[in-house]
Amino acid sequence: MIKIFIPHKFTTLNEYIGAERRNKYIAAKIKSDETKVVVAHLYKLTKLEKVKIDYQAVYKFTWHLKNKKIDPDNVVFARKFILDGMVLSGLLENDGQKQIKGFTDDFVIDKDEGVEIIIQEVEN
Repeated sequence: MIKIFIPHKFTTLNEYIGAERRNKYIAAKIKSDETKVVVAHLYKLTKLEKVKIDYQAVYKFTWHLKNKKIDPDNVVFARKFILDGMVLSGLLENDGQKQIKGFTDDFVIDKDEGVEIIIQEVEN
């Protein structure tokens, strides 16, 4: 089991769609910036501790939000940035079905925004 906390307020789906409608380059920059945030938070785990997920796993996301104003489906859109960051950092080889069995999402109200991710290997 691997446990990660990323203390970051990710861009929501509605914010991303709005940016994409204004200018495709703005949306591309958002995706790049959000992915880099994840890579930076995984640096110690991937580069110093040399952790690599080479098995199929279930990912439990616990989203820490300041309030209940944002719909859950807008929040979980950030999984795209997170998984892409895991691949870019070398933590994951790929983010396909061979590596990912499934997701669960929980939401908690907290003064510190971010996401906790628990990665649990699937027994074959």
